[in-house]
Amino acid sequence: MINIDYLYDFNKDRYSRIYEKRLDKVDNIEYIELDNAVVLPAKNDDIRLFGLGGVIDKDDKYVKSSGIYSRGRFLSNVNDEEINVFGGKYEFNKNDIEYSKKKSIYLGYITNHWGHFLVDFSTRLWYVLENREDVDYIFVVKENQRFELIKNIKRFLELLGINLENIKFINKPTCFEKIIVPQVSYFTNKYYSEKYLKVFDKVCESVNIKNEKINGVYFSRNSWYKAQESEIGEDLLIDLFQKNGYKIIAPEKCTLDEQISYIRNSEVVVGVAGTIPHNMLFANDKQKMIIINKTYNFNSMQKDINIMKNLDAVYIDSYISILPVPLGNGTFLIIYNENMKKFIQDNQYTFPDKMYQQECFNIKLIKKYKRLLRQTGNIKHVNYIEDSNNSGYFEPGHLIYYYKNFYYETEPIKVSEKIIGKFSKIKMLIGKIRFKLKNR
Repeated sequence: MINIDYLYDFNKDRYSRIYEKRLDKVDNIEYIELDNAVVLPAKNDDIRLFGLGGVIDKDDKYVKSSGIYSRGRFLSNVNDEEINVFGGKYEFNKNDIEYSKKKSIYLGYITNHWGHFLVDFSTRLWYVLENREDVDYIFVVKENQRFELIKNIKRFLELLGINLENIKFINKPTCFEKIIVPQVSYFTNKYYSEKYLKVFDKVCESVNIKNEKINGVYFSRNSWYKAQESEIGEDLLIDLFQKNGYKIIAPEKCTLDEQISYIRNSEVVVGVAGTIPHNMLFANDKQKMIIINKTYNFNSMQKDINIMKNLDAVYIDSYISILPVPLGNGTFLIIYNENMKKFIQDNQYTFPDKMYQQECFNIKLIKKYKRLLRQTGNIKHVNYIEDSNNSGYFEPGHLIYYYKNFYYETEPIKVSEKIIGKFSKIKMLIGKIRFKLKNR
């Protein structure tokens, strides 16, 4: 179930239309077995998100199923174009090829981004669950990159039963005597398989979850170094949910086991839109999730997760977007507004501190937001997308809302401007008099 009561009016119709699109559930996920195939490391090409690379068969042809494709950018069936975010053949020196005789399982491209791991890099792990063998597990990394997994991904793979010593990172062209290439079990905005979800179920089953039920948990990004420079205003949310009995958790200060336990034991999970709500892949089916939108960008992966897990998801538009910046860049601004007020009243919550409810506080945040947009260089990422079928579409209603409610207060007329304005009026008056005298 999806609740859109707390969205801006101009977003409600958009969300309703988006959620009408079906996410297909497929039963048959396959794999191919190749002899003497070459795995290419990732190589930037300035087009694909993760670059070129993947599997080349013995006939020197690129194996399409080794790539990563997405329809996340397109929000309806009007355009079913697939975006290639990773994969493709490129020229390489065959004399530099390394060789492996051990049977291997190709798991695709990987980088140390937890959100992408959950929705992009874990989609072939179903094969591992169904086939316990003495094999190497192959991840592709960037060309010549020395790579080590972050602790969350390491722990995820351990909980899945994978021996970390059997994981190999391919940073040079490598030929495998025998390699298995599993089909992806989740394709953004297109399909998913129950096998994709079983991977997360297995991870959860391997965690010693204490039976300590809590009313709710709020996952904060305040301690995350990147969020400190790209997101403003989260203190409001921490104060609000803390006052209403939610446990405040900084994910980066917890183990994966602890995060999963908090999610599974909580009646309600709350987080700002982005990677944090993706963790609901570990949730119980039909669990409640409150997603605080920090941006106009629509996250298709989260929509798919809500559908796959049949979540009771509540969206709250508690943000201002003055300039259209991509989801991965920012700067983003969270504010107290009528949507948040309505949510609090409808749920009979205690209001946040009066400081956060004052208009002067929002004005202070907006000024900081504008300043950070310039100081961090994020303003160079501004991108106006006019296609309403695109996840990055910037609805003009965002600007109308800002100019109607905050522009004058955040851009007050300076004394110097008033003086210049007076002189301009005097100059215009003199010009008007001269014109009349000249045309008598």
